[in-house]
Amino acid sequence: MNNAEQQRRVVATGNFDGLHLGHRKILDVMSEDARLLGFEPLAVTYEPHTRHFLTGYGDPLLLTPLHEKQELFRAIGVPLEALAFDAALSRLSGIEYVRQIIIGRFQASVWVFGPSHRFGAGGKGDLNEVRQTFPELRIIQVAPMEYQADALSSSRIRAALVDGDLELAAAMLGRPYSLQGTVVAGDGRGRTIGVPTANLEIEPLKMLPGFGVYSGTVDLDGTSHLAVVNIGVRPTFQGVVPSVEVHLPDWSGDLYGKTLEMKLNLRLRGEMRFTSAKELVAQITCDVQRARSSIQQQSCT
Repeated sequence: MNNAEQQRRVVATGNFDGLHLGHRKILDVMSEDARLLGFEPLAVTYEPHTRHFLTGYGDPLLLTPLHEKQELFRAIGVPLEALAFDAALSRLSGIEYVRQIIIGRFQASVWVFGPSHRFGAGGKGDLNEVRQTFPELRIIQVAPMEYQADALSSSRIRAALVDGDLELAAAMLGRPYSLQGTVVAGDGRGRTIGVPTANLEIEPLKMLPGFGVYSGTVDLDGTSHLAVVNIGVRPTFQGVVPSVEVHLPDWSGDLYGKTLEMKLNLRLRGEMRFTSAKELVAQITCDVQRARSSIQQQSCT
């Protein structure tokens, strides 16, 4: 079987961090093209994030670490393969990247990517050269998507999260921003003041919103529960290390060892330092009331 006969895929490549609406546009183009041609669609992401490998730093923080990204792709029914981004791959010229990876490994007849996509050593791959070298490969560069007159991007979503603007982040993501983590033992202080919390161990490279208190929901055994989460260093108790603590006002039980996903919907306030536990509990009571109101309003829209 020759190469032309093997190339029966429409392949979309990118970091796809966040799987936001701009990414969905790319995947829609890929899926529709595959449907019309009768080929298989395949999305290819890089692991680790290309900038993490190239710089040696965990920057940018991730909207969707790989396991979250895989869950999201499964939910929308799009096949995803994680391509190991390593030294060998980073050294491939643009032509060799297309020859060995896009055509050779993934058997692409059509290659789809977004407006900011770079390829080849140093990101210097030349599309004109690729088109001349591989005339049998159709290339589709999807036009950028805008939201409120600015380009929609993962970096813009990160900036919104830093500001605690969950509404803007959700509008660009097409869903609420969520935090996943395993419940681990904390210092138990919340229980002693009548406000038990679940301490979430979040993946180190996961992007956290700016320090503060947020409302949202957590699904437990198929039921959605109101949640209030504190993200920060707990200055009232001389904390230093950032933590994520979730309070479920309408639920009680042992959550240790369970994995929770919290869908965030509103920043209630910034992080504050209180002079006493009584003052803190009074503020948490207000936070819960505001959280209930925000969830009720959201359910009515």
